[in-house]
Amino acid sequence: WPTILVAAGATLALVQSPTALAHVVLAQKTAPAGTYYRAQFMVGHGCAGSATVAVQVDIPDGVPVARPQPKAGWTPTYETGFLAEPAMVHGKPKTEGIRRVVWRGGPLPDEQYEEFGMMLFLAKPGRLHFRVLQTCETGANDWAGIAADLVRFLVHRFRNCEIVIDRAGR
Repeated sequence: WPTILVAAGATLALVQSPTALAHVVLAQKTAPAGTYYRAQFMVGHGCAGSATVAVQVDIPDGVPVARPQPKAGWTPTYETGFLAEPAMVHGKPKTEGIRRVVWRGGPLPDEQYEEFGMMLFLAKPGRLHFRVLQTCETGANDWAGIAADLVRFLVHRFRNCEIVIDRAGR
């Protein structure tokens, strides 16, 4: 029993403080619908001591416009594709846009952090989750994947790269 209680307590502490294991997070967690949102994906460390050389962010449905921010020492590339459903942007229907952004460069040492930015248009209210893949000189971290252990699973389900979009005008 003591082992189970300690494990449960540790899990609760981590869930209550998602930044304890949240290694790639969004700086701002809420924004109004129908507006542009300045997303800053904060990369807190490398992969088990190895430097970061690429950061990939998959753009979820509900984001018809994504504009990657240039970063010295990093080259942003992107993939475009059709939106799951058309969205109105500045009074005009939009049917395709950037669906994935990848910054390559660095390297970003394990003991340093960096922010990778994008300007996103948030079409409608809801909850969006961004899949972020961090590639290092050795290894990688898929921060949206279903983790093998319970603690990582719970932490990733609580707020890492997620934004809540409120109704416009709130």
